[in-house]
Amino acid sequence: MNEEREEIFFRLKKALKILKEDLKPEIIPESGMTIAFAQENATDAKEVFGLPERITVSEEGMRFPSGIVTGADEEISAAILTVMKYDRSVRSAANIRYSEEITEAVLDYFPEAGSFDPDTRPLPALSMDWGVASCCFEDDIPDVIFNRESALREGRILVLGEDPVEIVRNIINLQRRINNKNQ
Repeated sequence: MNEEREEIFFRLKKALKILKEDLKPEIIPESGMTIAFAQENATDAKEVFGLPERITVSEEGMRFPSGIVTGADEEISAAILTVMKYDRSVRSAANIRYSEEITEAVLDYFPEAGSFDPDTRPLPALSMDWGVASCCFEDDIPDVIFNRESALREGRILVLGEDPVEIVRNIINLQRRINNKNQ
């Protein structure tokens, strides 16, 4: 394994460790949460690394997959590769639950946010590619992108960053703000 891949694996494992210690189920989408990190010059999903399956919540609690795989979750890979067309330094993303409460907290916490409604995408454009691209501009990438709910899919919030550990720390801090607000 080359040096860059070793660093990617290390950063993803560290991010997963933080999630295992501090993540609360309320922030995980019904369809599950994932996180991924792309190689520096990635142009293909095989160059995006992530969890082999999504983090999920069941009656037994949260379930965290083990291991890191190449060709991470298709949607998260597409989002990262699209963002990298605008800013090569933004190589990581995670998805969290979309709700009014979380949306309000996200807008208070993150300085820049974008959003798209998948029901308005032009066909035959792929929803995630089109939606993410519609929120990005040359050297101006939002910190988060809201993928609004559609007739076919639950909404989700995409958290973007240069590094998965940075993203996870932001998610945990966001989660704490939500919990403090509710107390």
